[in-house]
Amino acid sequence: MTAASNKNSRIAPQRSKRLRKKLFQDEFATYGFELECTFKDGISEVAISQFVDSFFIDAINAQGLAFGGGLSSKRLSGFVVQAYDMAPLLKRIKLNCSRGLKPNRKSPAPRPVKL
Repeated sequence: MTAASNKNSRIAPQRSKRLRKKLFQDEFATYGFELECTFKDGISEVAISQFVDSFFIDAINAQGLAFGGGLSSKRLSGFVVQAYDMAPLLKRIKLNCSRGLKPNRKSPAPRPVKL
């Protein structure tokens, strides 16, 4: 096999466990990261609200990410992942339901996207 044909091959090369870990592949894949933010004592609710709005607009939505978690008066914590477009899946379910068909419960759930 020549180098050119090997370059176009779709078969993934076998890699050692050490290299898979270094490249975050297979069992070492990372789908997101945990985020925790603790606010200083005495900070106003208005300042927290402005920070959270800015955080979601500038950092999360603008970068195509999704955040799941919670906000209290002292802490923002959650998990950040790459956003997944649910519109095609929801459209397919809605179309099947409008035809009188039940959603297929045996179909696999959408897989998370690697960052």
